[in-house]
Amino acid sequence: MKLRGIQLENIITRVIKESHENSGRLLTKMRKEINKYLYDISTHSQETYYDKIPLQDIFDVLMSHEIVPIQEDNTKWDGFLLGVDGRVNFDLAFKNSSYDEEGQEFYLPIKNSTLILSWHKMPQSGRYEINSYVS
Repeated sequence: MKLRGIQLENIITRVIKESHENSGRLLTKMRKEINKYLYDISTHSQETYYDKIPLQDIFDVLMSHEIVPIQEDNTKWDGFLLGVDGRVNFDLAFKNSSYDEEGQEFYLPIKNSTLILSWHKMPQSGRYEINSYVS
């Protein structure tokens, strides 16, 4: 059963509220919901490989659940990925956990979850196979 519009918004809002009430921890049901979408991106039902790593698509899934990827200094992640093969772990934060310090926006990290992304560039086609999930 696919949920659309207001039904999905209500579920996401409820799960986000429950997660925030859980002291900065991501609840299992929210993690599972996010991972369903990430699985769809990873398996890319129409095709198996990508011309580029679909980082924006992955981040859009997180943002739709009010989660942002952050860097080591707890600011919003900003960068690029390199290499034929790779694996990266992104720290995560709830969007509304941001605070301002000397004009810089920082976030409080989620204590129990990270985004894991791995990729491999296929030698013959030059296209990427990816795997991503929230731990």
